[in-house]
Amino acid sequence: MFSTWTWSLVVVLVAVLYVVNRQIKGTADVNCPTFYMNSTSLHPDIYLSEMDTVVSNYNGNAQSTMTDEKQLKKFKGVIGKDQINTKTETRFEIGFSFQIISGIENNDVLLQVGVANIDIIDLYPTMGKHETAWTVSAAGCRSQYVCLIAESDGEILKSIPISEKKINSTVSKKIIYQLLPDENTVTVYINTFANKFIDFKNVEFTNALRLAVGVYNPKLAITSLTNIGTNHIEFDVSTLHRTVFMSADNNTISNIKFNDQFSQRNSRGNLVSYRGVLGDIQFNRKFFTGLPEYFEVKVEVNVMAYEIGAQDHLFEIGFTQRQFVDHGKSLRSLSNAWMICARKCSRNKNICLQTWQFGRMHKEEILMHSSFSKRLKEIIYLGFSLHLTTGEMMVFKRYPRKHIDTLSSVPFSKGVYPVFGIGSQRQVSIGLRMGESIPRFSFFGSHFKKPVCRL
Repeated sequence: MFSTWTWSLVVVLVAVLYVVNRQIKGTADVNCPTFYMNSTSLHPDIYLSEMDTVVSNYNGNAQSTMTDEKQLKKFKGVIGKDQINTKTETRFEIGFSFQIISGIENNDVLLQVGVANIDIIDLYPTMGKHETAWTVSAAGCRSQYVCLIAESDGEILKSIPISEKKINSTVSKKIIYQLLPDENTVTVYINTFANKFIDFKNVEFTNALRLAVGVYNPKLAITSLTNIGTNHIEFDVSTLHRTVFMSADNNTISNIKFNDQFSQRNSRGNLVSYRGVLGDIQFNRKFFTGLPEYFEVKVEVNVMAYEIGAQDHLFEIGFTQRQFVDHGKSLRSLSNAWMICARKCSRNKNICLQTWQFGRMHKEEILMHSSFSKRLKEIIYLGFSLHLTTGEMMVFKRYPRKHIDTLSSVPFSKGVYPVFGIGSQRQVSIGLRMGESIPRFSFFGSHFKKPVCRL
């Protein structure tokens, strides 16, 4: 049997361990949700990391993991959603039609259908010059015709005329792709399996192969491509080039807007005026969990001071309702946005952190001292604590910990989205730190004690 003294010692030891544990881990005082940047809202001139956690105004290099987001920037079309099956035979059918409305020169491309390695699809407006692309295009040829042209690795393998170049000439046909991994062959038929067009040989079937279709030159011809057939391959709407239209059922793309059922991806959500991206989470009072919501960002800046104009910003992180985001190039002037930005100070030429609400600056403090020819290089960690019931937004600097400002009357009752804006001065990036990616408090370290996440 344990003595009274032993039991007392155990109780004291447990109490000490409990206190030490709370000091080391901290007691949760905020909720740290996991969310990402919404690639379908991304402005077409900026970039998103592969994991949708870092937005930047520069593309990747050896020191960066930045990649283009899904939306095509050069290839004027759309990509299939799923990878090509590398084990069994696959077939898909694409119907096409065009009506010539203006003079077509040789090599003017009207449409293109192909399978290609996904890494090369968006390198150029068309894919035929690549060795890992096997394409069929309709293009001007032989002075007076429009031809179907089979191409791979920059070599035209076959060409047949399908129409004269006369104004109002109309063509409607079907392209059938048969993919045979066991034979390393892609066979293309026109209209029926009785009319073989070409065998592409020595095709390397990898997990990176995708269907891609494109439409071009709306001033020359009205062109559409439709995904048809029983072996339906779904188009990935998030890849749709911003100048290409898509039908409401996501099965047809065109180079013009045929009717109200056709729209461009920009009207589906992409920001047009505002250079930024939205988060894929809505902070709404009805989702209140009992604690404030908290996340952080890591902002990296590497720019020349002379690149920054009086009205420019290096970055913005703000909160507003979705319908207000794309009203301009900045959230500052919006009466219904709450945000922090880095831009030229109001009283000197240094760079300041500024908080804004109701379309007016609320607070300002120097972030970087500047001169005309100085390179401004800085890493800033910011934390955002959102009090959904009181409508307050608290902004902190992380290293060293400092409370920057508290903004009020944020309409969490209606729901607001986080917005991440990037200026045009290269190089600036904003990276999300949320959920488990937020560094924990260490009893023996230098990190601040609060906030402590409840994950």
